[in-house]
Amino acid sequence: PLGILPLASASTFNVVKDRIAGFGKIIGKIFTGKLGLKDAIKETKENFADMGKEIKEETKVAGELEKATQKLRDTENAFLITRAEKNKQLAKARLLSEDEEKSLEERKVALQDAINLEKRILQDELDHQKERVRITQERTDMSNSTAADEKALAEEKVKLIELETKSFKTQKRLKREMNSLEAEIEAEKKKEEDAIWDAKIKANDEWNKSEQERLKQLKKDADEEIKIAKKVADAKKKIQNANFKNLKSGIKIIASLDKENKGLQAGAIIAENAV
Repeated sequence: PLGILPLASASTFNVVKDRIAGFGKIIGKIFTGKLGLKDAIKETKENFADMGKEIKEETKVAGELEKATQKLRDTENAFLITRAEKNKQLAKARLLSEDEEKSLEERKVALQDAINLEKRILQDELDHQKERVRITQERTDMSNSTAADEKALAEEKVKLIELETKSFKTQKRLKREMNSLEAEIEAEKKKEEDAIWDAKIKANDEWNKSEQERLKQLKKDADEEIKIAKKVADAKKKIQNANFKNLKSGIKIIASLDKENKGLQAGAIIAENAV
């Protein structure tokens, strides 16, 4: 903290103040007899040596810090508007990621958008705080720091640590959310795959059952045809046997009736031999 003095002027003032403070100590040694005049002159020269160079270097550093401070201030002011817009987009993406009427893939895309936005906002906050710590550290190093300077620096470092902790916790939370949704997607995909396999197995079982019934029916039909064919063959054989028997009996009757007719008897004998 440098009050209302511009940083460059304050750095010059601090250099001069440090040299005057050093000269005051030399005067104190002279009055207490701890330092002779010759040594006092030597220490005075050393105390004020390269003061112009130091002022120039301190002024240059101060100017750079002033520019960095202004740039950080402008960046943070712009970030306030940007963050509000990103928070709006984040809320919208969050709602979409939790909308159960959307498909799981659509929800995953929305969740990834939300994660990217949340990480970006947090990273911007981290970058700004790191720059604030750097500037405060260099300001403190430019001069003999006071207790207030050290306290301000410590407070900025604590804020940075808190933001880093928040970032770590946030990234773990976001990772858990994505893992949970991806597990849900995998479970849904497995459920669909299982349903497809179950349908294929069922269709195959039904086909096998139908095929078995068809083959069973074919065998039944074939057995029936064989049975019918056997019956037909047996019937034909019976008819044939019956015909032969009747024919043979008829021939014998003819032969007995026509014993006196030599020609008819000869024909009966031929017919009987044929049978």
